[in-house]
Amino acid sequence: MKQRVLAAGIALAVALAALVPFTASALVATATSLGPQDPNETKLVEKVEFTGNRRIPDDSLQLWVQTREGEPYSADQIRRDVRTILAQGYFDDVKVFTEEGPRGGLIVTFDVKEYPVVLDVDYPGLKSVSASDVAEAWRKEALGLSKDSQYDPVKAKKAAQIIQEMLASKGRPEATVTPEPENISPTAVALHFTTVEGPKVRVAEIEFEGNKAFSSGELRKQMKFVKEAGLISGLTSKDIYDKEKFEYDLQKVRFYYYDHGYMNVKFGDPIVTDSHDVRSGFPLIGGKDKGLKIVVPVEEGLIYKVGQITIEGETVYSEDVIRAVIGLQEGEVVKFSKIQKGVFETLKKLYGERGYINFQPNFLPDLKPPAQTDPNYGIADFAFELDEGKSFTVRRIEFKGNTYTRDKVLRREVLLNEQEPYNQRYLDLSLLRLNQLGYFNEIKDTDVDIRTNQRDGSVDLDFRVQEKGRQQIQFSGGASGAGGSFIGLQYSTNNLLGYGETLSLDIEAGNRSKQFIIGF
Repeated sequence: MKQRVLAAGIALAVALAALVPFTASALVATATSLGPQDPNETKLVEKVEFTGNRRIPDDSLQLWVQTREGEPYSADQIRRDVRTILAQGYFDDVKVFTEEGPRGGLIVTFDVKEYPVVLDVDYPGLKSVSASDVAEAWRKEALGLSKDSQYDPVKAKKAAQIIQEMLASKGRPEATVTPEPENISPTAVALHFTTVEGPKVRVAEIEFEGNKAFSSGELRKQMKFVKEAGLISGLTSKDIYDKEKFEYDLQKVRFYYYDHGYMNVKFGDPIVTDSHDVRSGFPLIGGKDKGLKIVVPVEEGLIYKVGQITIEGETVYSEDVIRAVIGLQEGEVVKFSKIQKGVFETLKKLYGERGYINFQPNFLPDLKPPAQTDPNYGIADFAFELDEGKSFTVRRIEFKGNTYTRDKVLRREVLLNEQEPYNQRYLDLSLLRLNQLGYFNEIKDTDVDIRTNQRDGSVDLDFRVQEKGRQQIQFSGGASGAGGSFIGLQYSTNNLLGYGETLSLDIEAGNRSKQFIIGF
């Protein structure tokens, strides 16, 4: 009877589709949804079991799944549970089986396949990079691959990629690294990273195409980390092609163009091809390595002159003062180093002297086409937006690491005082005075932790110092015709009892004379 009704419904849907075509799909979908459901959906879960797990206990697995005893069985929830288990990273596969339980419910079994444990890791064929360096690189990447960790093929592939990148930085870009697990037991593997390093590759030529204002040699001089093969570059490994280092060097070349007014210069992707072999090591001694030629396309664009200069957001200093500090003059060729020094160094220090620690200058050049009166130069308008922030007052000054030297010895060298306005210039001078004491290893500006409180405009300063040897003891002895034989002892300290005082003792005794000198 039900089949005849269903057939009649489908026939009716087809008939209506002929009359109203756009409703046919909806009617057919409605008829299909009346089909039989999973019979297990009407049953309760009688028990949840786990099989195949050796290292992960059942209690942990039970926390990850939401299928619970006494609740209705749900196929959708089972699928979500499987995804959750796999997401933990301990399992290679999860299968689910159901069977009828003794009380008429369902017994749901999650059969898991754990990743084996890595008992050993080695690197056959790897010579240019040490195993300790590889382990350190994995640690920095938070890879989680080591002995006694679980084998994960995705992590092993990533680990092999890291080794390849390390070999490329050593001049072996054609190296191949293949992770090969070897089964030791059903639950353990040895992981071999089989490596074929390939030939040593050095940079034979670096050329720029499209450059007219500067020669390729002049542009190569601006590069710091990647250079053409030669005696010095070979000894310092700077003739190795490294993409990141080469990109950094191109930034230096770009700033060189900026410093001569070429504000719109563009570089294409470097073209790397094979070149002639280059000699490695000292002349007539070393062998030959494979050479690379790197060609960098350049579009220099126009030279730009300074156009209109606008300044916004200034309240502490007048616009005339800020213009003088920036140093740009309308009509002159743009010199980017002048902007960097004036805005990001001098102007920032100027605001720092007034306690504006969070001062941030922003500027964006607006490049315009040449004017009719000067068709050879573009025009660059500069709009400077100053985010001054607020002025801060020193709340507390503390010192860390001075286990021997008293706080007051350091505090008397610091020109900043608590409850007074913060002054960046005074901080710089304080570091200079502390270093001149000679009691500590060099204290850098990075050794000062500056903690600001935006709510009350206060700042705390923590000076981190590292004390060095403060005492010296020397023994001496000898003989002379006038003084006879003698022995001597010299002792000196430049930080007596941590108070910053100096004390020296010099004792000398012989068969003809005695001498005792004390200095404080």
